[in-house]
Amino acid sequence: MINFENLQSNFPDYNAQDWGKFVNATLIQVNDPSDLVPIAQGMVKYQTLHNEAQPDWEIASFGFEQLADLHLNSGNIKNDISYDASSEGRITLPIVALFMLALACFNYINIAIVSAARRLKEIGVRKVIGANRGKVIIQFLAENILVTAFALIVGLALASFVFLPWFIQIAQRSMELTLLDSNLWVFLVLLLLLTGTVSGTYPAFYISRFDVVKIFKGSVQFGKKNPLTKVLLGFQLILACITITAAVVFTHNTTYLNNRSWGYNQQQTLYADAIDATGFERLSALMTQHPDVLSISGSTQHLGKETISASVRQSNRQYEVIQLSVGANYFGTMELQLTEGRIFKDRSESDKLAIVVNELLVKNMSLEQPLGKLLEIDSTKYEIIGVVKNFHEKNFYYELQPTIFTLADQKDYRYLAMRARPGAEKETYKSLQSQWATLFPETPFQGGYQADVWPGFFEDVDTQERFGKTIAFITVLLASLGLYGLVTLNVSGRVKEFSIRKVLGAGLKNIAVNITKQYVVLCFAALIFGLPLSYVLIKALLSMLYPNFTPIRFLEIALPAIILVTVLLAVVSVQIGKVSKSNLVEGLRTE
Repeated sequence: MINFENLQSNFPDYNAQDWGKFVNATLIQVNDPSDLVPIAQGMVKYQTLHNEAQPDWEIASFGFEQLADLHLNSGNIKNDISYDASSEGRITLPIVALFMLALACFNYINIAIVSAARRLKEIGVRKVIGANRGKVIIQFLAENILVTAFALIVGLALASFVFLPWFIQIAQRSMELTLLDSNLWVFLVLLLLLTGTVSGTYPAFYISRFDVVKIFKGSVQFGKKNPLTKVLLGFQLILACITITAAVVFTHNTTYLNNRSWGYNQQQTLYADAIDATGFERLSALMTQHPDVLSISGSTQHLGKETISASVRQSNRQYEVIQLSVGANYFGTMELQLTEGRIFKDRSESDKLAIVVNELLVKNMSLEQPLGKLLEIDSTKYEIIGVVKNFHEKNFYYELQPTIFTLADQKDYRYLAMRARPGAEKETYKSLQSQWATLFPETPFQGGYQADVWPGFFEDVDTQERFGKTIAFITVLLASLGLYGLVTLNVSGRVKEFSIRKVLGAGLKNIAVNITKQYVVLCFAALIFGLPLSYVLIKALLSMLYPNFTPIRFLEIALPAIILVTVLLAVVSVQIGKVSKSNLVEGLRTE
């Protein structure tokens, strides 16, 4: 953000009255936001001037965006000056939080009902001495909110000192938890009341309805038939299935993106912003003598660093494309793959009216025989002389773009690109920095490895993988606890039944089948719903994040099922072991 007059002092040939010139953004300051209304109305007359100067880039109106809110809308602004990569995170993270909160509530409901099995006589005594159902409900809700408050305090401490530093480390983003923020405490109080009430309401109403006489007679059929607990566990298993699938798919997708071709050789390529043609010539002359440099080329724009937009016309149809002006040797240096035709000839005057295009442009414009076709750019006709394979100018968050290459004048060279001998990239880069420091000691060096032109992208991808694995682990843990609670609830209510079965000669296999069959049915029912839902949701999420992503394979869908079935068998096996070791006499005497 600099004063507009600096443009004229640094670029004497810049004409502020030329409406054909482009800038990424113009920043203005007003005394009051309401002043923008008359300013916007006053811009109408300039719309005509712009459209007359740029008929290929007609606009409907000028728009104003507050700088404080720019990050929220910058993704929808062409050539924006602000970029926010966390827009998907603002959607995804709250959904993940709701998933985890729902899992915790479902889990607590099942465990609370299990723990009530040991409090039946307490409930009976309270009712005998005058407590009505409402008071029992209030007692259990109050207990639940108290437990939730304790969990909130512990969770806040863990968030501040354990999980937030961990999340900052894996996300590579600065964030803080301000305990003095009043909005935070309002949120925590509402979260406490909501969670405490949602997770405690059903157990309180369920437990309070037990009849006193049945409690003392021991005829309460506790835990045998409670379909809601099974429904809640089914939801837990479905959510667990979704998160495990997400973790597996994102892990595979990370490998896929790390190994995906960029469409050119980024590994052996280095670049430098030489500022102008003089800087390019001096730097190029020195680096050409380096024994590990295989190829050097110049360009006005460079892949991954700078491109410009152009409007292409053919048969009265207009297409927006990406344009790069490059030297004849640029294709060989970057190892862009030619599919048909030829590339530019060095210092060829005729090639100044020729263009090389990528396959996507040929497809979008339906050019069956592209070579020799004429395209109009800024009222000048250019002939297509070659087609190169598609390549990624930006990282994999962006779709491929139709692209044209024009032959740049050497006086317009700004970027130097060079290909180093395999294994000698580091030594060549050090030499490049050293030569720059010698030539331009007062100018900061701007260059690097071509493989690093997408800063932070692969770190983001790795972060998504690690975060997904962590969430999947926590989800499996919560689902296991819920499953353990429900199985324990069922077994604790059938102690006498299992003792009678053992007396009548039932073996371990019979008891195991009797305990397991209902949970196998529940688990498979959850998987029948969870696996297709996982596929649809994860594919939608990947589509939102990446234009190109790995196909979801059968193994990635089957693995969550294998994990959940293994957890189910492990939990049930623990309870079967307890039943097999239980004392028959004590079991028959159980009330």
